[in-house]
Amino acid sequence: MLFLIRFLTLFLFTAPLLAQYQKTEKFQFTGLGTREGLSQGRVTCILQDRSGFHWFGTADGLNRFDGYSFLVFRNNRNIKNSLTNNVIYDLTELPDGRIVVAHNQGIDIFDPVTQRFRHLALRDIKSRALHVKSVTQLVVPSNYSGFIYLGTHAGVLKLHMESSTTELVMPLSADPTENERSIRTMIEDSEGKLWIGTGGEGLYMLDVRTRQAKMVFMPKGNQLTVKNGTIPFLTTDSKGRIYASDLLGVHVFDKTGKVLRELKPPIKAVPIGIHSYENGTIIISFLKSGWFSYSFDEDKFTRITETEEAGQRNIPDILVFSKDRTGTYWGGTNGTGLVYFKPEGSLFKKVSHFGGHMKSVRSILELSDRSVMVSGYDGFARFDEGFSKLYPEKGNEQLKPGSYMVAFSMAEDIFEISKKVWMGTEGNGLYLYDVQNGKLERAGRVKGKSDFIRGDYVYSLHWGNDSLLWVATEFGLHSLNTRKGTVRYHPPLIAQDSLASFGIIFAIAEQGDKLFLCTERQGVMIFDRSTMSYKPFLSSETTPLAISSSDTRSIYIKDGYLFYIGTTSGLSVYDSGKKTVRDYSTHNGLPGDLIYGILEDRDGNIWVSTNVGIARFNPASGRFASFTLADGLQGYEFNSKAYHKLKDGSLVFGGTEGVNIIDPVKVNRTEILPPVLITGISLFSRKLPIGEFNGRVILDSAEHLKRSITLKHDENGITIEFSAFEPGTRYVYILEGLEAGYSIPSTDRRAIYSNLPPGEYTFRVYTLDREGNRAGNEASLNITILPPFWQTWWFRAILAIMLAGILIGGYYMKVNAIRKRNVELESLVEQRTSQLEMKKKELEERNTELQEIDSSKNRFISTLAHDIRSPFSAILGYLQIVTEDYDDLTDSEKRSYLKSVNSVSKSLYSTINNLLHWFRIEMGRVNFDPEFLTLELMIKETTDVLSGNLSEKKIEIITELEDGIAVVADKMMIKTVLQNLISNAIKFSHENDLITIAGDRKGDLYSISISDSGSGMTAEETDKLFKKETILVKEGTNKEKGTGLGLLICKEYVEINGGEIYVRSVPGEGTSFTFTVPLKKEDRQG
Repeated sequence: MLFLIRFLTLFLFTAPLLAQYQKTEKFQFTGLGTREGLSQGRVTCILQDRSGFHWFGTADGLNRFDGYSFLVFRNNRNIKNSLTNNVIYDLTELPDGRIVVAHNQGIDIFDPVTQRFRHLALRDIKSRALHVKSVTQLVVPSNYSGFIYLGTHAGVLKLHMESSTTELVMPLSADPTENERSIRTMIEDSEGKLWIGTGGEGLYMLDVRTRQAKMVFMPKGNQLTVKNGTIPFLTTDSKGRIYASDLLGVHVFDKTGKVLRELKPPIKAVPIGIHSYENGTIIISFLKSGWFSYSFDEDKFTRITETEEAGQRNIPDILVFSKDRTGTYWGGTNGTGLVYFKPEGSLFKKVSHFGGHMKSVRSILELSDRSVMVSGYDGFARFDEGFSKLYPEKGNEQLKPGSYMVAFSMAEDIFEISKKVWMGTEGNGLYLYDVQNGKLERAGRVKGKSDFIRGDYVYSLHWGNDSLLWVATEFGLHSLNTRKGTVRYHPPLIAQDSLASFGIIFAIAEQGDKLFLCTERQGVMIFDRSTMSYKPFLSSETTPLAISSSDTRSIYIKDGYLFYIGTTSGLSVYDSGKKTVRDYSTHNGLPGDLIYGILEDRDGNIWVSTNVGIARFNPASGRFASFTLADGLQGYEFNSKAYHKLKDGSLVFGGTEGVNIIDPVKVNRTEILPPVLITGISLFSRKLPIGEFNGRVILDSAEHLKRSITLKHDENGITIEFSAFEPGTRYVYILEGLEAGYSIPSTDRRAIYSNLPPGEYTFRVYTLDREGNRAGNEASLNITILPPFWQTWWFRAILAIMLAGILIGGYYMKVNAIRKRNVELESLVEQRTSQLEMKKKELEERNTELQEIDSSKNRFISTLAHDIRSPFSAILGYLQIVTEDYDDLTDSEKRSYLKSVNSVSKSLYSTINNLLHWFRIEMGRVNFDPEFLTLELMIKETTDVLSGNLSEKKIEIITELEDGIAVVADKMMIKTVLQNLISNAIKFSHENDLITIAGDRKGDLYSISISDSGSGMTAEETDKLFKKETILVKEGTNKEKGTGLGLLICKEYVEINGGEIYVRSVPGEGTSFTFTVPLKKEDRQG
């Protein structure tokens, strides 16, 4: 009976409190402490300045945080204008951007321009005597007019900033031997009145205009302390209500000081911090009991907890709160540094606690009952829908201590759904897992039987539309009939009797009778179940449409024709309808080139996990959106096989630190981007200080406030650092005056330039939003690099004046000498004129003759060098193969190479002989010997000579001629024309291009067109062809050289044979040369 009475009493007492404490808000908290560079763990005040920097006062120094690292300010006796004292109590910012620092010895004013501190001695405005040393609170009035209010042990002081004098506007009167005399907290309400919480005299409201102070509330002593009247914390909500905390609870007042309510928190604990919060609420931190938000209108508390499972870690005690301009809340703790969180939560949900020692997630599977299984190193776990609950051990059977297993692949049994799961492990083969009793059973391990599964590394499992479980191991593919317990092995034979090594098969996708396998060594392979055979897919060896890497990790087939393939070199997209392949890499906005997983959301966006984070690809725009740790990433490193799309449309990706659950709808919310600032400038790796550097001042203000700098010509190695206060932010920058375009998007926060020539430059840096667009926030810096004195205009002007004087003086001296000599020369000129006229005519005739001979000689030598280069390359290539691989070559291969050398040598001999004939043509002594020629044979002989060049670039020649077509022409001339034109097509083609040789009848003539898809020529370049006076010399795609005489030879020979030659070319698309030759009489039309 006594027990029942106690139970009812406890229930009646706690029921109202439980009614208040009904909700829980979960956020993802991030901590920063001394390990990250914070000077000390007890944070007493927080401020974000107008530039965006966060300032944190501690018991041992002042810290400035740029989103990546801390800059610590401490007292240093050896440095003038350093911080006066390291025990910081409060911070505030003046309208002009200066920061006021309250500490144990008064206040310092920090100038953001000079980055220096100035100590203010707090002297009375009348007596000039020092009022106090220690200042604990600061308030800048909303209608600032040159003064601020200070909270001190003497009371509230009014500080006139210009004169640095003070007035005591509200004295304290407590006896310090009996009670604390201090001001613990101080705020301004919406009407400009000061609310003052003291250390031992209660709560006051001060009308600053009349200087009348009103006692509002006097707390009573309690069992925790003998002191009376302590009000350590004050805050206001959006409706102007005042919240005051003593050591027992929190009290609410209106603007007149009337008590509205005494809060009844759901726990018995000491409130140690309060702050205004979202939607008219406040947030309260209780000693060792966590945080709660409180709504006055609803009179309800809501517990604020970590997004991780309960009990994983305790939320630290918070002394101070602050909300920055991006909506992030910062909390300063009583010894463990800082925590921060966003009330709207992170974009991604993160789970990293799996109930055991499991780590580094390697596979994910949603069962039919909506529960989700997650496997990693040292075990696996099962969660309910939404990852909110981890099932107990019976449904989440962990392996016994000391055992090892990681499931790289999981597949729910289609015959016993939600009951059994097949698991492919790393090194332990295939298992069948009973979800209900946690039993693991090894499968496919009976050696000697035909259904033996070969291999212990089962990386992929796939249920086919044939109801077979397809199992991929290091030895290839198996089809498992789970009902009959039979296995069929499909060895990796790409061609008949050719056993290939696929390496790891990372993924299997299905389309009709075909299975697409993502392999480690052979790219994507197709296994045709109708023929039980393999063949490559999008391989460079079988098609010009090839993906960027043979190491593929994932594949997603959309609508049966669009293939998204993840490789170690980026994302490849193959459109089987348009027959196109598009490759994307970090140059296109991917965070990393190693693509682990690919999933599609309901809006058609493609999500990929990489080795440097997660990205969302918009197929319509072709742009990537990247995400950072601030968005809730489990880490930047994700894993192969660890990706899965849930039935509710959520996407799950696993990595080394846990899993992320992504709601694509939530990701579409508006992104708030912080400003970007220049935070550091270095010359040759030496950071520029504010003030003197190498005997002169380059920076007279802080880097983020500086708009331009001037450097000497030998100070041309500069490094510029910048920050947007958000780790993981991507940047692009440009140095106008040097660079034509912006840099590749990167999270790197430094731009390095060396050997800059003298000139005017402008450096600009932007942040990128998730979609890769440049945000409106820009930081810029104008840079002037002065020239050396010998390049200055004044030095050049002096030199010009001196040179002009020398020239003028020399001119007058020369003129006098010339006049004197002129008389003597006139007579000689008359005598020699007649002789010179006679000689002139003779020399002109001789000169004309010599020019013609010299021109013919030059053309002959250039043509000879041009036309023997390609055959010699072929000869040297064949001889190199025979020389280096002689012992490895078969007799048949040796004979084949020597035969080729012989053939090329004969062709070279014929070419040289033909060039001699061409020289005779130039000299008017040519032998023209036409005969019947079969074009197919001529082209084959020519391409055989050039086969080495074709193989080097992997170029294929397609010939489209009439069978047996014959022409009447000089054999050696036509062969030379073909060799020159095909050589040019090879030279200006890219690797894996096609060259087409086509023919067509043109009356009594037959036209042959040789076309490539190479670099092409402009109209200006084609106008220079076939002209001796404007020889065009152009490098090939592999920097091949030429003399430019080949086409002149072709023109001469074609015209001698009664034909003509012309060219069509489009830059970037290719060139086509066409020439005509007379047809054999029997083949002529009509």
